[in-house]
Amino acid sequence: MPAFQATWTTLLLLFLQDSTEWATGKTFESAARRSSVSVFWEQAPLRPQLQALSRNQRVAILLDRRVDPTQKIDWRSRDLNLEQFLWELGADQTLGVTQVGDLFYFGPRETALALAEQNRLWTQRVQDATLSPELRHRLNQTIRWKSPNPFEPVTWLSKDLASANLELLNPEHLPFDLWGPIDWPSMPRYQAYLLLLAGFGQGLDVEGDSLRLAPLQLPPELTCSCSLEGLDRSAVDQLAGKFPELELEFSGKLLSATGKPPLLSELQRQIALLRSTDKEAGGTQVFTLKTNAARGSILATIAQQLGVKLNFAEEIRPLLNERIELDVQRVSLEELLAETLRGTELQGELIDGLLKLKAKQER
Repeated sequence: MPAFQATWTTLLLLFLQDSTEWATGKTFESAARRSSVSVFWEQAPLRPQLQALSRNQRVAILLDRRVDPTQKIDWRSRDLNLEQFLWELGADQTLGVTQVGDLFYFGPRETALALAEQNRLWTQRVQDATLSPELRHRLNQTIRWKSPNPFEPVTWLSKDLASANLELLNPEHLPFDLWGPIDWPSMPRYQAYLLLLAGFGQGLDVEGDSLRLAPLQLPPELTCSCSLEGLDRSAVDQLAGKFPELELEFSGKLLSATGKPPLLSELQRQIALLRSTDKEAGGTQVFTLKTNAARGSILATIAQQLGVKLNFAEEIRPLLNERIELDVQRVSLEELLAETLRGTELQGELIDGLLKLKAKQER
C-alpha cells in the first residue's frame, strides 16, 4: 500500500472524555481556527455530538438552552476548522456563533450578536473608573464554573453572587430551569454571567453598586470588531466588495464593521470561512470515530475524507449495508479500515485514487 501523507485531521463522530483541560489563549486560537477537523453525523442528536466535538478539540462550546438539543442532524464536512464548522452548521440550522473569552456560544443569531455587543460593552465597563473599584474587581475576577450534576441556573447564580458579595436586584426575571452538567473554561465573572443570562434573553446593567437584569436587545445598527488573522490580502479585498452596505475600517489585522445586524452576522461567517488553516507537512492522518452506522456509510465518509472514490464489487453490498458499532481513537487509516471491516473477509486499499474493497485472498 502506498504511503499516505496528510495533515493531522480527525474524523469526528461521538467521542467523550471524563474531563477536559480547555484550550485557552493562543492554544484556543490554534485549536479553534488553525486546526482542521472533519465531521460525519448520521441522525445524530445535536447536543451530545457538539459536546463530543468540543471535548475532542478541547474548545468549549455552549449550546443555547432554547435550541432543541435532541434534534437529529445529518452532516458531513471535511477540512474545516472548528469555527468554520460551527458557522456552516449554524447557516443550516439558522443559528449564530460568537466567541466570549475562550468559549464559543452557539444559538439564535440575534442572541449571538446581542451577546457579542454585551461582552464588548462590559469589557470596556469593567475598566471604567466610574464603577467602584470593589465592583470592578469582583466582576473581573477569574472564575471556573464546573459541576458534574444538573443544576438550576438561578440558584447557581445566586450562590456565586453571594460568594462575591454582589447583589442582583431583580432575580425574579429568571424563570425556573434545569441545566445539565456545566464545565466552562476560566473567565472573568462578568462573562460567565452574560453567558448564563443570554439563554434567558437577559443581559446585565448596573444600578449603584448592584446589578440589574435588563432585556437582551439588539439595536438596529451595531459595530463589531473582527480578527483578520489567517486571511490573505485578496480575501480582505473580497470582504470590502461583498458588503457595500457596511461601514468597514481596516486596522492591521483588525476589522471594525458598522451596520445592520443580519449583515454583520453574514460578514462574520464569511471571515470565518475565508480563514486558512495550518497544514502540517508530512503529518500522518489519524481518525477518532464512534458510531453505530452502516459499514458502507462509514467507508464512504472515509473515502470522502481522503478525497478519493469508494470502489467495490456489487456482490459485497450486503456486507456494506450491515450496521456496526465502531469506537476507535486516533488510529491510522490502516487500523480504521481493519476495524470497519472486522468480521468480513474484506480489506481496503488506496489504489490509483480509489479506496478499493476486495477479498483478502485477492492479489
